[in-house]
Amino acid sequence: MIKGINNKPFINLSTFVNIQTFINLHPKICRGIAKGWKNSSMGALEVPEGFMNLKYYDNSIVPLFKQYNYLQTLNENDSIKINSNNLNDNELSIYLKYCLGAHDLYSFHTLIDFTEGWRKTDKIIGIKQSAKYFPELMQWISSLIDQNIFRSIGRSMFFIQEAGGISFEHSDPSIDPEYPEIPSEFIHIRPNLLRPFYIRDKQTDHKYYIDTQVAYWNDQDCHGGDPIMEPSYAFRIDGVFTEEFRKKIYE
Repeated sequence: MIKGINNKPFINLSTFVNIQTFINLHPKICRGIAKGWKNSSMGALEVPEGFMNLKYYDNSIVPLFKQYNYLQTLNENDSIKINSNNLNDNELSIYLKYCLGAHDLYSFHTLIDFTEGWRKTDKIIGIKQSAKYFPELMQWISSLIDQNIFRSIGRSMFFIQEAGGISFEHSDPSIDPEYPEIPSEFIHIRPNLLRPFYIRDKQTDHKYYIDTQVAYWNDQDCHGGDPIMEPSYAFRIDGVFTEEFRKKIYE
């Protein structure tokens, strides 16, 4: 049984959010990804317990965080441990991927991150270094407040997947550090539908494939993606929906 949104596995937002500007920005977005890679995160070294549904893959794939935990258990004289010294988080993520075959969901470009008080303002705060590579996109994100879609915006980020990579099935914990009890409200955008993305009912094993480029779902439901043989990205904007927008999508 999935939790869903308004008794639906997901909400198709294509009639409520015009993403044509986002689609038109695709070449500029790709340039921003290329220019901003030094400010991106190459993987998650630490994730909450139970975050990933590894049983679905018969535990045949070892995620990055598990190899990071394994690294901590090695003797200081171990060659793997020695060569991991003095690496920053991104360097360590890459090192573990190649040295121990660690797999991660994505690399991340975070343009806006949760900052204390973000729910109380309609101004975008918490802007990160990566944002400077996406000026037109930042303008479009801001326009979502003017369009009465979001009352405030707390986070926006790219999820970037290499060709053949697997988006592990996972269920998100509460992500707002100030108000962990409040369910997430977000818009999830894909420039195309080439990478199959779904929500899975753990009880029935049924996959509800998200057949739209812009969607919203209960991120505490198990969700993941099938691999394709080309790189891909998705973009997520977290915020507080306006009452007007909630009424539209919950009809």
